[in-house]
Amino acid sequence: KNSLVLADGISSDIIKKSPDKNTGDVIKRVSGASLQDGKFAIVRGLADRYNNAMLNSTLLSSTEADRKAFSFDLVPSFAIDNLMIYKTASADMSGDFAGGIIQITTKDIPEEKSNVLSLSANYNGLTTFKNFESQQGDMKNIFGLTNGNRNLIDNFPVDNKFNKLTSAEKYEWTKKMPNTFEPDIMTAFPGASLQYANSWNVKKEKYALGSIFSVNYSNSFRTTPSTRASYNAIAEQEYAADENIYRHNVGLGGIWNIGLKFGKNSKLSLLNLFNNSAESQVIDRIASDKTTNDKISQIIQQFTKNTLQSHQLS
Repeated sequence: KNSLVLADGISSDIIKKSPDKNTGDVIKRVSGASLQDGKFAIVRGLADRYNNAMLNSTLLSSTEADRKAFSFDLVPSFAIDNLMIYKTASADMSGDFAGGIIQITTKDIPEEKSNVLSLSANYNGLTTFKNFESQQGDMKNIFGLTNGNRNLIDNFPVDNKFNKLTSAEKYEWTKKMPNTFEPDIMTAFPGASLQYANSWNVKKEKYALGSIFSVNYSNSFRTTPSTRASYNAIAEQEYAADENIYRHNVGLGGIWNIGLKFGKNSKLSLLNLFNNSAESQVIDRIASDKTTNDKISQIIQQFTKNTLQSHQLS
C-alpha cells in the first residue's frame, strides 16, 4: 500500500498452497504478467527483452544466446520467499526496462522443519512407448551436463575464419568431424520428475539458525509432427515437407541456503542456487521440391544447455 512505485507481488504463503513447480508458474499468478514458451516473462504486454530479472537484489544475465531473456523455469518455487514485479521506475533499481523488473527473493531461515519427497510422471499419447529419435549418446547423458562429445575438433577455424575458406577447404574440415548425425532409435519412456527437500531450524532466545536444502530432477520426451510448405508469387506450391520433431528435456537443480539471526537487527545468510536445463532436439524431415520433383531427406540436430549458478553471502 505504501510503495512509491507501482508493483504487484506474491508471497511464499500463497505459493506453497499452489501446485506451481517453478518461478515461471508463479509469475502467471501476478496481475499483468504472463509467460511465453512456459519460461519467458511478458509484463504489461511487453516481451522479455523489455523486462529485467533479479535474484536477491542482483541482476541476472540473459540465459539465451541470441536474445535478452531470462528463463524463469530455472528457479524452483519452494525456494521463493516472495516475488515482486515492479512496473514503474525507482531510483534504487535499474532503469533499462519498459515492462517491469521481476525480483525473486529466496528463503534463508525456514519457518518449520520438514522432509519432502515428491515423484510425478506424465504420459504423452503421441510419444510415450513409441519410437523416438535421439542424438547419438544422448541417453547416456542422463543429467543434461555436457561431457565433451559435442566439442569442435582441435584447431577448427571458428568465428568468421570458416566462412573465408574455399569450398574444398571446408569439405576437408568437415570430413575430420565425427559422423554422429545418424540418430539413435529408442522407445520413449514416460516423463518423470523427482524432488527432495529438507529444512530445519534451531530457535533460541539469542539466535536462530536454519537451513534449506533441495535437489530436483526431471526427464521428459515429446514428439511433435508438423508440415511445411512454400509458394511462389502466383500461389503455386514450390516446396512441401512432413516432419517429426523429437525433443528430449532434462533438468537438474539444487538449492542450499543457510541463515543465522542474532541480536535484534543482525542476520547472516549464505544463498546457493544451481540449475541446469538441457534440450536435445532431432528433426526428421521428408521434403519434396515441386519444381524439380526431387525428394529431400533431412536430419537436423540441435542441443541447448542453460546453466545458472548463484552464490551470495550477505
